[in-house]
Amino acid sequence: MFGLSSSAGVFGAIADMLVALYQAAGFNTILKWVDDFFVVHQPNETWTKQDFMNLTAVLGVPWSAKKMRPFATTQHYIGFDWNLDLCSVALPSEKLTKILQLLDYWLQLGQSVSAKEAVSLHGKLVHISCIFPLIWPFL
Repeated sequence: MFGLSSSAGVFGAIADMLVALYQAAGFNTILKWVDDFFVVHQPNETWTKQDFMNLTAVLGVPWSAKKMRPFATTQHYIGFDWNLDLCSVALPSEKLTKILQLLDYWLQLGQSVSAKEAVSLHGKLVHISCIFPLIWPFL
């Protein structure tokens, strides 16, 4: 699906519709980023993961049970770990370690890197820096 430049935009419109359906059905906290959905189950809510999947099953939405995570206060979403109890967000420790090792490699005197490696590092740093505008309203 992502081989076509317009496909992600088309899926975004469908995902927006799914979010609207879920909110109308009482699933209060649901966010999405293209094809990643983040649904928060509040302590006072009684719905189950199966209830979530059943709501749009009649539309043929192929939710993957193996990609769903058990209810927990910390969840991984768009490459970050979100702790709902602490109201915090962080890079997963293994991801942070890899980035720091990569930066150490780049900072060695006389180090030579390819354009592909530069693009890769740039993408990683842009992704990490994108978290600030997302959390700014909550700081």
